[in-house]
Amino acid sequence: MPYKITHTAAPKVVEWISTGRGVSVWQSVDLSDPGKQVMTPSINAYGQRTSKPSWEFGNEPIHTFTSLDEFIVQADKVVKRFHVGVRRSGNGLTLKVTDAGSAKIRTAVTDAGEGAYHLFDYAEEKNVVIMAPDGEPVSLAVYCERCKTEELKRLAALAK
Repeated sequence: MPYKITHTAAPKVVEWISTGRGVSVWQSVDLSDPGKQVMTPSINAYGQRTSKPSWEFGNEPIHTFTSLDEFIVQADKVVKRFHVGVRRSGNGLTLKVTDAGSAKIRTAVTDAGEGAYHLFDYAEEKNVVIMAPDGEPVSLAVYCERCKTEELKRLAALAK
């Protein structure tokens, strides 16, 4: 079964595959963030196997890929953008979304439909961004062919 990636991850995946480094997917073992997954090249810049990205991930990747055919790309669109309240955590070191803000996020994600999710854009606009799938997913190779970026098309050709 192909591994689903976002259109923002596609350029890095194509680069890693086309340069022969492969892609490893790591699963979080942190109980505070059990669903989190990250991708890294399987082989680092020195030609050695990549070690786990941080303490919060398992010792071995859950998947390793070497072909563009093993990925599908899901383009997403912004459905809604809004501000939510935040509060200091119990120890005062981090910020947390308020209970009312969390409820507002859950409602907006549900209303956006299947496959919808949220991101935090606190760097620029200090908002929550609700995202949803934009059309059907396509193979990474097809995505590269349709892409307007010549560099992505060139790298995809190298990966074949």
